[in-house]
Amino acid sequence: FEGVKHEILHKIWALHKEDSLHDLNEIRQLDHVKFYKPLVYRVQEVPYGVNFFGKILLDEKGNTVHARVFRPAERTGPVKFHAIHNRVQEEGGAIFSKDEEIAYFES
Repeated sequence: FEGVKHEILHKIWALHKEDSLHDLNEIRQLDHVKFYKPLVYRVQEVPYGVNFFGKILLDEKGNTVHARVFRPAERTGPVKFHAIHNRVQEEGGAIFSKDEEIAYFES
């Protein structure tokens, strides 16, 4: 997840911007990104490569995001950022607690 750190942090920034413009409350629980610490990841092998679903700790309060990255089969290309898991607002938006399990997601 270090190879896609910039893209993940940029997506967090974009979600903050959308929150302030449209009052979406998808990532507002997060005051600031204090650090970027991948905690755990899960692997999904697919015919064309590997999907990685990771939990990334962002602050001392235990706020995390769940990110999805993809590595092509046989390492034929670089690891690519796919998405941050973004639930509906009532379920917490894009911010998860440190204890919440990683689950499969599209976007």
